[in-house]
Amino acid sequence: MKIRKQAFKAISFNCMVYQKILFSISIVILFAGLPLKGFSCECPEKLQSPEQANLIFKGKVIQVNTNWISGGWKFTFQVEQSWKRSCNPILIINTPWEKDCGYVFEEGEEYLVYVYKGFTMRTSVCMGNVPWDSGGTDLKALGPTFSPQAPDNLPLMTGLLSLLGFLAVSFFVAILVRARRRKF
Repeated sequence: MKIRKQAFKAISFNCMVYQKILFSISIVILFAGLPLKGFSCECPEKLQSPEQANLIFKGKVIQVNTNWISGGWKFTFQVEQSWKRSCNPILIINTPWEKDCGYVFEEGEEYLVYVYKGFTMRTSVCMGNVPWDSGGTDLKALGPTFSPQAPDNLPLMTGLLSLLGFLAVSFFVAILVRARRRKF
């Protein structure tokens, strides 16, 4: 009887091992042929050429942050010159995470950046961004250059914001004075 129990245990142990091996092999065979699409970057057709850019500029990365609201990176550039149109001397450019075709810029480095404007200014690996010192881009083909300029309406906006702040403080003080008068 003892020998039968030992033989049964050995057979059942061997069956379990074989079952695990067969299960592992079937899993490998099942997933071996599947493409890893979730880990690859596929550029949308509308963004595959630098001609689609609304703005092209040469700039130095002065700050790098994560953009947790829309996902990805937020890069702050100090612009030296631009093509296609004039722009601010400081630009914030968003790019998705690397797995979603985002371009990762290094802080302190200069780049030639191609930007498209949707809700925010964005770029990706699909646009053709390159480090400035790599060359390879015919700058004459990009057209005339523009120097970065601060917006013309900056003094007007500053004045309006100051007036709005003064009115808000005045309104708050008036409410406090009126509330104190009612108490007495």
